[in-house]
Amino acid sequence: MQGLVVSLLLAAFLAAAVVLPALRWRWLSPSGALAAFVVGWVTFGAGGWQAATVLLTFFVTSSALSRWHAGWKRRMELLTARGSRRQAAQVLANGGVATACIAVYALTGDVHWWLAFVGAYAAANADTWSSEIGALSSVPPRHVLTLRPLQPGDSGGVTTLGLLAGGAGSVVVAAVAWAVHPMGFEQVVMVTVGGLLGSLLDSLLGGTVQARYRCAVCDETVERSVHCGVPAIHAGGWRWIDNDVVNLFCTLIGATVAFIG
Repeated sequence: MQGLVVSLLLAAFLAAAVVLPALRWRWLSPSGALAAFVVGWVTFGAGGWQAATVLLTFFVTSSALSRWHAGWKRRMELLTARGSRRQAAQVLANGGVATACIAVYALTGDVHWWLAFVGAYAAANADTWSSEIGALSSVPPRHVLTLRPLQPGDSGGVTTLGLLAGGAGSVVVAAVAWAVHPMGFEQVVMVTVGGLLGSLLDSLLGGTVQARYRCAVCDETVERSVHCGVPAIHAGGWRWIDNDVVNLFCTLIGATVAFIG
């Protein structure tokens, strides 16, 4: 019992050591910092340094990319509900599935749950890298289904640069996970594929069923229900499916594919 208490206290200390600097650097909002602390505490406590390394790979790279060329991405931030500072809902949407998986892995010892944990973060990383790097593409995005040209930041848009970046993001997480917790080649492949499929599902849902609104002031199509300081008009999609719900499904697909592998 005493050993468990010590482990939990150490996990809390390590989680705080990561979250507090991120809060200071404005990578996280206060609510995002609290959610990230819980995610980190459970991950560190249940999965040890191996799981912590996978989590930190996603968190550090995705947060850094969110700040990279932030001025170029300003339009995307204005149209979407996202920003460079992660809120609690964003943290849980990207890390909630993985956190549940690593907790089950700690309780059961079934390696499939470790793979699911990694797959969830592979998908989250693929989606983030695809969005953040794809936003810098000199070629306009196209709708993932109809291939019609879209404006940067519009939901459902993909670019060649973004797809390649998403693949790289998934590979990075899979490679780090393999380095700290050896997996078979087929398992590494399934984790990588799960990450890619999760990212593609994110674009598919974003371009079809995610809620879309039209701003009554600037007349832009946006993801926010409030824009330019006034309520926006619902223009399509399901109201309850916002970007955070889409991200949750993205990580769930990544976890599921990797679990099967």
